[in-house]
Amino acid sequence: FIMFVVGDFALYWGHRIQHSSDFLWRNFHSFHHSITTPSPISTVYIDATDALLQGTLPLLIGAVSAQGHPVSVWAFFYFRVAENALNHCGMESPFLSLISLKFLPYRAPSSFHDYHHMACNYPGKTKNYGETFIV
Repeated sequence: FIMFVVGDFALYWGHRIQHSSDFLWRNFHSFHHSITTPSPISTVYIDATDALLQGTLPLLIGAVSAQGHPVSVWAFFYFRVAENALNHCGMESPFLSLISLKFLPYRAPSSFHDYHHMACNYPGKTKNYGETFIV
């Protein structure tokens, strides 16, 4: 649980800073936002710096903060990558909510991230930066 909370907190800030900084937006994150209708394939349509700020660093910060067993850390990595693909699929269903635990309180549904891509294709004061939890 600690890995998810800390990892999503780090992802939130890695994502938010790319919308807040004109330089990061223009040179890195806008590439990912050029896709207005997300799909699982669009999860890899991302600049390396963007992937570092939103993927690698949050995963490592979450894993290191929890000091989990290596199997737990790999499960966390797998779940986060799978959740990222799910968040970009544009689908909601009871089955997907069950296997991704999105039925739990404060969990962000896939539509949460779809809305972000639809309404936040610009730098500055956008919202909706978290991915695992509603922030």
